[in-house]
Amino acid sequence: MVDISGRLLAQRTRNNLMDVLETVAFVDEQRVYQAEVDWINVPRELLAQFDEWFPELDEWRQVYTADELQTIEQVLSRRDAVGSALGSSFPDVEAVQLLPEWVAFAEAARKAVAVFQVRGRLPDDHEVS
Repeated sequence: MVDISGRLLAQRTRNNLMDVLETVAFVDEQRVYQAEVDWINVPRELLAQFDEWFPELDEWRQVYTADELQTIEQVLSRRDAVGSALGSSFPDVEAVQLLPEWVAFAEAARKAVAVFQVRGRLPDDHEVS
């Protein structure tokens, strides 16, 4: 196993978060994802992936700009609203896409994608400052 620095791991995590944001942001991406993994509930999976790829660790926040962190906070609040709206249910992706909370979540994710695209993906093989 190769040891990597905390910063490099944070860069890779940021890139993975970008993937999740792009999937949340675009309805067609969600449908493609659902078709590829029809045994899971994609809305729930995306909420879980968001939690996985945006850890609440201060040392990981070093790879985000202030604008990226601000837009992520907006996405987080919309994500929480989706979680509350879903409760313990597992509706299919098409039904979830019609929820006002999901629409707001997707819109916040689209805005975040635009902010993240300013810098784009960070290298996953070497650190940048």
